[in-house]
Amino acid sequence: MERAEGKWYRILRAPWGMVLGFCIFWMGLQASSLGPLTPILITQLGGLDKAQVVLFFVVNILTGIVVNLTAGYLSDGKVPRPLLILVAGLVSTAGNAGLAAGGPAEMLYVYGALTSTGLVLFSQFFALGQAEVMKHWSKQDKVLGTTVLRTAFSLGFIIGTGLAAILLLWIDLRSLFWFLAASGALFAVFSAAVTAWVEASGRAIGSQPSEAEHHASRQSQLAVIPWGALIVPIAALALMQGADRARMIYMPLVVVQSFHDARWAPLLFGITAAMELGTMVLVGSLAVRFGEKRTIVAGAFLGSACFAAMAVFPTLAVLFLANVAYSFFIAMLMGVAMAFVQGLLAHRPGMGGSLYVLTMNLGSLVGTLAPIVITGYSSTTFLLPAGLCLLGALLMFGTKPQK
Repeated sequence: MERAEGKWYRILRAPWGMVLGFCIFWMGLQASSLGPLTPILITQLGGLDKAQVVLFFVVNILTGIVVNLTAGYLSDGKVPRPLLILVAGLVSTAGNAGLAAGGPAEMLYVYGALTSTGLVLFSQFFALGQAEVMKHWSKQDKVLGTTVLRTAFSLGFIIGTGLAAILLLWIDLRSLFWFLAASGALFAVFSAAVTAWVEASGRAIGSQPSEAEHHASRQSQLAVIPWGALIVPIAALALMQGADRARMIYMPLVVVQSFHDARWAPLLFGITAAMELGTMVLVGSLAVRFGEKRTIVAGAFLGSACFAAMAVFPTLAVLFLANVAYSFFIAMLMGVAMAFVQGLLAHRPGMGGSLYVLTMNLGSLVGTLAPIVITGYSSTTFLLPAGLCLLGALLMFGTKPQK
């Protein structure tokens, strides 16, 4: 392999790599507003109290677990990937439109459950990268390629947070969600078309697989998934994801409680995403050099320190500095950890992507429920995700090296 092939930009030069990166970028645009502002929408405009907010996200998470595991199972040769992406995207759009329309709490729970299907697109985009764009790459190159693709999401997140903050100066929160619902519908159609084109182009320019390759592919689909070997790393990453989920849900609420201005929330998330543009590739390169497991453990310790700082020194200055440093943790969790999980099931890219989403879903459950033990929305809430990061690091440290 030539040295140039190991460069971070190889994924962008590969056939279909740039267009896949654009889809992931667009997904970041959507997520930058939906994630930070959904808790504010359902509390301030939906009228949900803290217990109801928890129930809202629990319903969302449990639905997401079932939907994403099912989609991962079906995507590996059983149902066309473009169809899965189209249906999941449109269902998620219907959920966001429902949240924009409002209604009684019971209907908000239903709408929230529908939005959980949006993560199917996240897992399937990276599965597409593994199955088509990086199909014949080495494991190390796939790690770096995955982190670069994830950087496209961060770029979209940065631009999206800025746009959200600007739009909220001119339109209200409910109108913004209507706009996001319309954008989501267009995104679903575009993504399905791109996926169909990429897969069709791959079949057109590539030679037909040999009988041995076809047999190996068939055997990998029929093989029993080694759940026993996956439990500990999935649990470790789920705890870290739980810490990040607690930040996603409760940091906007803590900011509003402390500083009485909802616009600080997307800016705090945006500054983290901005730093990810550099840290994502850097952390991916470190993982190639020192190993994914060591990089994950080191990132978890840093994440714990960031949460502890936000809990002990709850000022805007410290919040911004902590969220800058937090970008290294996110780069590990959303880039290196994703490649790590996909590597556990290298021959099942769809299920591998869904397993990573499973860590997000399980983490969301932990991150949503854990802060209930703390009354109100004070900065002490951040002590809980600090502990989750530490526990996740200890579990990951005890896992066996990946072959």
